[in-house]
Amino acid sequence: MDVKLGKASRSNAEKKVHFHKCELIAAHSQLLFCWKQTYCRLYVTRISEGRITGTDADYPRHARILFGNVPVRSVLQMEIDPACCCLALVSETEISVVYLPSSSPGSFFSNLSLNKGACKSMFMETGDESDLSPTKYLLVRWYPDSSKGSFLFALCDDSTLKVYKSTFAFPLNVINLNLSLFRHSYSKLDHSDVANRFIKKFAFGLPLAYCTQKSVSYYWPVFLVTASCRLFCIFVNVHERKFIRSGYLKLSPRREDNYETNVLDFACMTNFGINILLILGSSGQIYHCLALQHKPSSELLIKPDDAFHVYAYEVLDVSKILGRYPVASKAGIVLYLLEDPHDPLRYFISHRKGVHEIRLPWVSEFLLASSRTGYADEICFSCSSAIPIFQSVQTASSGKPPVLSLACIPHPLGPSRLILLLKDKGLLILQLPKRHQLIRFDKEDLDLLDISTSWDDGYSQIAIKLLQEQTPFPHISISPKQAGTKECFLLLKDRVKHLRKELNALEKGFNILNAKMLQLTVCACRQVQRIERVSESFVSLEDGCADLRDKVSEVKFNTERINEWLELLFRCACKVHGIEMNKAERSHLAKIEYYEQCAADLGNRIKASEAALALFYPITTGGKVNGETIQSVMKRLKKIDDRLTPLVKRLSN
Repeated sequence: MDVKLGKASRSNAEKKVHFHKCELIAAHSQLLFCWKQTYCRLYVTRISEGRITGTDADYPRHARILFGNVPVRSVLQMEIDPACCCLALVSETEISVVYLPSSSPGSFFSNLSLNKGACKSMFMETGDESDLSPTKYLLVRWYPDSSKGSFLFALCDDSTLKVYKSTFAFPLNVINLNLSLFRHSYSKLDHSDVANRFIKKFAFGLPLAYCTQKSVSYYWPVFLVTASCRLFCIFVNVHERKFIRSGYLKLSPRREDNYETNVLDFACMTNFGINILLILGSSGQIYHCLALQHKPSSELLIKPDDAFHVYAYEVLDVSKILGRYPVASKAGIVLYLLEDPHDPLRYFISHRKGVHEIRLPWVSEFLLASSRTGYADEICFSCSSAIPIFQSVQTASSGKPPVLSLACIPHPLGPSRLILLLKDKGLLILQLPKRHQLIRFDKEDLDLLDISTSWDDGYSQIAIKLLQEQTPFPHISISPKQAGTKECFLLLKDRVKHLRKELNALEKGFNILNAKMLQLTVCACRQVQRIERVSESFVSLEDGCADLRDKVSEVKFNTERINEWLELLFRCACKVHGIEMNKAERSHLAKIEYYEQCAADLGNRIKASEAALALFYPITTGGKVNGETIQSVMKRLKKIDDRLTPLVKRLSN
């Protein structure tokens, strides 16, 4: 559908006076909420089945919602919880939660019979009263599971993720998103910009079913991305207050641009039971990535490392949509994931030239090829395509984007309607037809494509194998209209240039490896020569040791035999000199030997006493010492020495 917007007539402006100059819209079921920042007012209307499309639509049934806690600053985001019980108005430093009434028959939202309706509201506190500077909110999303109440997740500029319950003002939990706490994160960041160190966006993925004996609880993966395109994951179970950090997710295959250095927007599609990550970079490229679960759910919660494998399936260049106008960070490109049960294989992007629908037909083909054995060789995967939905008259290089916000109103029987909030022109309703019929799955295939598919079914293993073998990386999207054109030629020329660079790099690496191999060969030859020399010296050393063992074995020392030889020599010497000893001399000689032994013992005792006195000397120098005992001992030792001295002289003579 291609619609060009001109100037709105006066009558149309009068009909849409309550929705004129609105800045934000949000839709749930058939209800459409609009926020008017000029007067800080919140409106609601019902898009019925017979509502006409275009800018001439009339809104006879609309109402203003009155609430007390109105944000002071400009509201940047408006989110409705899945149960349509709460609506969050988010400014830079404030979060106001409005409690919506029930939409059952007879209530305020059932027929919108009143022009005004009052609702309760409450401000959410940051919980950081000690900080001088207020906490700033970057992004707010509702928890997907609202069966036990509504929970709000708020990403703050201090690298924290605050979890609120809709009925309680203070956060239930504050998750620290410091990169050093994640497993497998880099110890040193590559970029010098401080902004690249913090989490910039987050999105919820598909839940993990983890069954226990008592109950069944669901863990929701929260995918986080930094400005430098680093992906992280946290598993959240709010009802049980459990938060598990998984760690850094590797993105493959590698590219020259390293998947952008500045991420502008991030979203996660959860259609057909598969996580598709959408990453928008500052250069205008959107990366379509598949996040495939790498482990079973029970093992994943125990060891959350490497929980997902992320593969970049293809890259969509938005600059080709805008034509000759350059894409920069100020181009105002925004991703919109709108729930449409009739066609879930699409999302929308808004930019300065209007709105485009991005279709992903390869998702259903990929799932079908993964579920059927041998079907991967027959199917040819399609490429994503961009279809213009709304084109603005103004040029792409002037002013802000004409579309401020988008919303989708699904219908169970008829076609869905796309609601566009135009700048200074109010609402525009477009009917979205079914452009392509989805691939019909058999009953056996539907069992494999269910959200609760487990690891034991082999689905994830087949999908990863199929993606690695059959899908080229990166996959380039070329529309049929661009085939054979100059743009296609330039695109292929760029790819050839890129391949040449890769070949040159491989050639350089091959040359370096050859040089290293030559060096290793020379070193190996030198080591062989050194080993031969060492072996020769070892053999000579062994021979010397054997000779030494032989000589030592021949020598035998016997102390008893030596004593006998000495005694024999002494007797021979006595006979030679004519010395004969009588009994008295022998007894006297025995006494002398006894005295010599006593003298030796006394000498040892004297040395021990002197050593003991030396130890006591430092202690006794400062005080009075009783030296009478020591003097008496010295006198006795001197007497013994005097008695032994002549005996020693006699023996020496």
